[in-house]
Amino acid sequence: MSSMDGIKNRSARSKKSRPPQLASDMQFTDIESFAEACGWDQSFRQLSAGRLLGRVRTLVGTGCIAMKLELNQAYHQIGRTIPGFVTFGLPDPTSGDFRWGGAATRGGEFLSFDHPGGFEGTSGKNFSGCAISFPRERLEDLAETLDIPIDLDRVLDGRSVLASDTRSTA
Repeated sequence: MSSMDGIKNRSARSKKSRPPQLASDMQFTDIESFAEACGWDQSFRQLSAGRLLGRVRTLVGTGCIAMKLELNQAYHQIGRTIPGFVTFGLPDPTSGDFRWGGAATRGGEFLSFDHPGGFEGTSGKNFSGCAISFPRERLEDLAETLDIPIDLDRVLDGRSVLASDTRSTA
């Protein structure tokens, strides 16, 4: 099948799919409930004094899950995302200090959550960012349909920050 045939077939399938739906919009004052709402295996350690005011908004579409995360306190987090999915993060450039997988970031970077040992990050106060997860098989099928020779394992390659230039992220 040619790339164009694949695009036409995908276009026909997408007409049958439902548009993304807001699945949840929750606010939290305790980090355990916040972590549970994300649906990942993760833990947090608060690094700043004060009461948490956190928010998680989840949008679910055909073949993807997107979350907008907001925290008003500084945290160290470790964990793993949903098995079988590839997850990327985009920290808000206005969030200030943020370290991901040991690398300092400025915000606006394209981050990978998919490391063999899990992910690790440290945020300052007033952090916000987005995470988007795709079934690994769906990304591989899409690359094949578009005739893009990509090896996800090689692209992710254990790196935390995949693109650090804000323009290339956009």
